[in-house]
Amino acid sequence: MVNYAGLISKFTKKEIDQLFETSHRILHSEQVTILAAPSPKEYARILIIIPRKVGNSVKRHLLRRRIKSVFYQEQLYQKLNHDLVFIARKAITKLSFQEIKDLILKAVHSIT
Repeated sequence: MVNYAGLISKFTKKEIDQLFETSHRILHSEQVTILAAPSPKEYARILIIIPRKVGNSVKRHLLRRRIKSVFYQEQLYQKLNHDLVFIARKAITKLSFQEIKDLILKAVHSIT
């Protein structure tokens, strides 16, 4: 059995370029924009973009860990056939873990 934990956020530069060319927006809010594109792999992946203006590295890494945790715990890598791009904004720092989880699941529900 493949361990997907290390694979759900691995992209090459070429894959990132292709991801942005083929993606479409599935959620746009004050806190986040989420894009989706068909996945070339047999599992879904997530690209997380958190700019410096969101906060210091501690805050950015905490957000990154929370987003990956939702993606992994909900097994979205198996349920989806789309790769996701998660672009955070400064307002996301005010959300709790549960609110981030609800936001991601709402966006994912629109493409399944």
